[in-house]
Amino acid sequence: MKIQLIIDYLITYSSFWVSWLFLGAIAIAISGFLTRGMKPQELGASLQEKDKQAIEAQKYRLSYSKPASAKLIDSFAVVLMSLFILLYIYLIYYKADFAYSDNSQFTFYSLRDRFFGMPIWTASGRFFPLGLQEYNLISLVSKTVYAYHGLSVLQLLAVVGSLFFVFKRCQVWIRCLITFAVLTIPSFTVAFFGLIYPERNIIFWLSIFLVCYQRWSQTGYRTYLFLLLTAAHFSLYYKEPIFLIFSGFAIFRIGLGLISHIRNKQSIKFIFLKTYAAEVGLLILSMGFLGLYLGKFLPYLGQAERNQEELSWSATLLGYLGSNFLILSLIVVYLLRCLFLIATRRSFDRFWDAIGLGAIFYFLAFVKLGLFNNYYLAPADFLAILYFGNLISQLLLRTAQSDLVKRFMPLAAVGLCAILVIPQNLDQSATHLLYRKNTIAGKVQLQASLERYGDSQSDGSPTNLYFPFPESGFSLMEFSSFLEYKGLKLVKDPTQSVADEPLFLVESPEEFEDSLCVEYGRPQK
Repeated sequence: MKIQLIIDYLITYSSFWVSWLFLGAIAIAISGFLTRGMKPQELGASLQEKDKQAIEAQKYRLSYSKPASAKLIDSFAVVLMSLFILLYIYLIYYKADFAYSDNSQFTFYSLRDRFFGMPIWTASGRFFPLGLQEYNLISLVSKTVYAYHGLSVLQLLAVVGSLFFVFKRCQVWIRCLITFAVLTIPSFTVAFFGLIYPERNIIFWLSIFLVCYQRWSQTGYRTYLFLLLTAAHFSLYYKEPIFLIFSGFAIFRIGLGLISHIRNKQSIKFIFLKTYAAEVGLLILSMGFLGLYLGKFLPYLGQAERNQEELSWSATLLGYLGSNFLILSLIVVYLLRCLFLIATRRSFDRFWDAIGLGAIFYFLAFVKLGLFNNYYLAPADFLAILYFGNLISQLLLRTAQSDLVKRFMPLAAVGLCAILVIPQNLDQSATHLLYRKNTIAGKVQLQASLERYGDSQSDGSPTNLYFPFPESGFSLMEFSSFLEYKGLKLVKDPTQSVADEPLFLVESPEEFEDSLCVEYGRPQK
């Protein structure tokens, strides 16, 4: 049965998988072609040559000597970080169940031996085909909530490890602070504590991308080139605006390279493309995604806009900036940094400034679309923390050798950003966790009470579950689906009866067509 399920799934979505594999192969093949004939040492040298600011920052790191107390501080930070991660994992599993919003995507599908289809929804203009597909595979092995959340835990550990690697030249306590800041981002918390959010997968693949890109630029090994393209290829199909992060990253780096060549009166030769093989591959993948999207949805774009409830761009912008000081700080700091670098004729950091620009592009896409929900910005929030982490680590290294007066202003600016961002993040993350855990616990307790009540009834007639003020038909469908997943028998006909089996009938004052809470739901009323 499982094999047949997999075969049917692959046949149904064969056109997408063929296109997806073809685009990935094309990008990897062209990037490999561009770097053919060059040894890793030659590639590494040419790649590092274009990142002069990174080399300059490295000089500060090498010249900075740790005080004797640094090892003790680092050890203490590692212990605290380890305890916090253990607490984080414990909270992920604490009172976990398939009872939160939108979990009917599990209780209707993978938990019932039915694969969840790819989210390619022409009616709403949505195209994130890889969303929730990982749980189809997990359900073949285990259908417990622990197995489903186990993937989140593994991805969490991978992200933490990636952060320590990306900032490996920083002091350990700085890496711990950056990791703590990432784990307490509200959108990050939502994505990793929940199951339905594709942002979690995006953050996971972005962390792999960052590690592999750094290794590619340092060593020139093509293995890292192919891995970073693979990570980007997966990321693109979890959320539509993600292509702006990678295309923005690539265009920024290629653009700076072209400007540098023009200023130095150098001709654009094939060797130029060799050093930007990764960026060329990212552009191919991004344009390939855009082509697939437009090819699928161009006939439906007008209808999708009419069906989609949107805010005005100004209301969306104010909503995000008012509730997310992290994004606001990123935009302000990035613009000021660009003005400063241009005015002083200093070089951009071709890696981190490209990352920051991609994050801003991603944010602006949601503003333009008029879509507001803080967890949408999880990838941008993640990259924003890393961008600030790099700036702060460089600032601390540079000011460590300065006098107190020169250190005060930059450190005061860092402290002000921290005062604005960190309390808001902790407050929003804690509020979400309390709401999530209490919601799940309440539904589980209600289900257990209904089960005990049903066992005490012997007449075989259905028990009415009357909801006088339901939030929506969707909320009724969600709760009904959870009850069925837990084994309660729900019926449509109030006259139906089964001996020795408790039955329940979900009712509300709302009128639903064909007794369906939603068009695609089971017949529950």
